[in-house]
Amino acid sequence: MLANYQAENAEIRTGGSIRTHHPDYTGSGYFDVTSDGAILQWNNVAGGGDRTLAARYSWEAVARYLELFVNGVSQGRKKPELSGRRGSWASELWNVNLPAGSNTIRLQIGNVGGEDAQPMIDRLEVYSSGEIISEDLLYTPVTPCRIVDTRNS
Repeated sequence: MLANYQAENAEIRTGGSIRTHHPDYTGSGYFDVTSDGAILQWNNVAGGGDRTLAARYSWEAVARYLELFVNGVSQGRKKPELSGRRGSWASELWNVNLPAGSNTIRLQIGNVGGEDAQPMIDRLEVYSSGEIISEDLLYTPVTPCRIVDTRNS
């Protein structure tokens, strides 16, 4: 990962508030979406070529969309998968080109149906193009397991 931008540090936050009620967020909180069209915007995101951007979210019911903008241009609207429960996190990915210098990244959360769902956004992650992004990093928390060697039993 090249960088991560916490939701609580976004320069623009509308349609929600920073909360700490649910577990396993990073930083000092997460953005709890409370209205259609909510926005998180980070300014001064360093560029320099092809990147993968990952929005880390928690979504109990899929009834909204995420749309990512780079310097005012939409990079696509996605309807994320369920993360399970509030406080269980997943990530949605976009492959984008970030021009050299400073960029503005906007994440907009909107309604795609009549059902009300309140997603939570933890952070925006920036990866270099072609960097391997582990499934374990995209879906957390990972349930711990114990490996038992029974070959000599």
